[in-house]
Amino acid sequence: MGAAALKQSSRDTGLRDRIRRQLGDGGTAAMQLRKLADEGRLSGVVAVALDDEMLFGGAYGMADRVKNVHNKLDTRFNVASVSKMLTATAVARLAEQKRISFEDSVTQHLTDLPAEFAPILVHHVLSHRSGLGDYFNSPLWSAKLRRGGTTVSSYMEAVRQDRPAFTPGSAYAYSNNGFVLLGALIEKVTGTDYFTAVEDLVYKPAGMHHTEHRLDTEVRPNDAVSYTTGCFRRPPSVCTPGPAEAFSIGIRGTPAAGAYSTAGDLIKFAHSFRSGKVVGRPMLQTMKSWHVDNLPPGAPTQGYGYGLGLLRVGGHELFGHNGGTPGAGAQIDMLDDPGLTIVVLTNIDAVQREVSGLVRNALLTEV
Repeated sequence: MGAAALKQSSRDTGLRDRIRRQLGDGGTAAMQLRKLADEGRLSGVVAVALDDEMLFGGAYGMADRVKNVHNKLDTRFNVASVSKMLTATAVARLAEQKRISFEDSVTQHLTDLPAEFAPILVHHVLSHRSGLGDYFNSPLWSAKLRRGGTTVSSYMEAVRQDRPAFTPGSAYAYSNNGFVLLGALIEKVTGTDYFTAVEDLVYKPAGMHHTEHRLDTEVRPNDAVSYTTGCFRRPPSVCTPGPAEAFSIGIRGTPAAGAYSTAGDLIKFAHSFRSGKVVGRPMLQTMKSWHVDNLPPGAPTQGYGYGLGLLRVGGHELFGHNGGTPGAGAQIDMLDDPGLTIVVLTNIDAVQREVSGLVRNALLTEV
């Protein structure tokens, strides 16, 4: 069973009325979300806000199936690669403070990197154009990191073994290694560990008091347990889903993935991000500019900025990020004006794209 609530917003917009019509009692989108939950395909939280006010919040499914704990609006979830947006924001704050430049080579700050990293500039990494790959594909993942990756330096061992697959800046390739590299850059420039730095640079200014990187074995009382059927990232034709099982492997989140947060905290981030409390408006514009477009090729409605996925829907340009990992999915979509935020957090294998798409289309393409 799920709990849902609507609140009155003081902002007098047609969008508010559309939210009420689609997500209020008997609304088309509300019924579609309930159907997904009743089918066992949605377990998590869906929230919609204008500016800093949550107008809709729905909680569905179980946070802990063994203890019979239901998901609530304030349940914390693994937000997977939404963490990249938070890391990029920390880098942007350092750039505003003139402590780094987007045009700096990463080797200017991290002098122990291989020589092949010298052409990689900070802005290449932020926009996934560094040519670097994914620590999940490194032999170190199975040998060490899968059961003991708890620091940025432990993942940097895998990054240093990587090499750019193309001339930096010449192509796009989504890269977890690149964002680990940004975490190491943050540590070098701030003189503190990444987890403390991102809290000081992003979480505290945004008022995100329930967001952190923790060991995934250290489940807090309000955290959702992640459940996977074992088929994440594999086509159904080669994997028969098994019963959903709790998933944890003893690692800590990285600058690329694995922070834990709530829908409320992500709404606070979105409002602070848009209103200049975390980065200034000129920096926000730089971050949400289309540094890469046509993702995938032939899809002009999708692109990437600096740590932000970009999407055109119904004449609107949204920015935010998606994330998925075994037993967890997350999506945050933001509009600048009006200040719309859509948050989807789940504790089952990735369904967040379908759910966020359902809500986006209901609110932004309705005739």
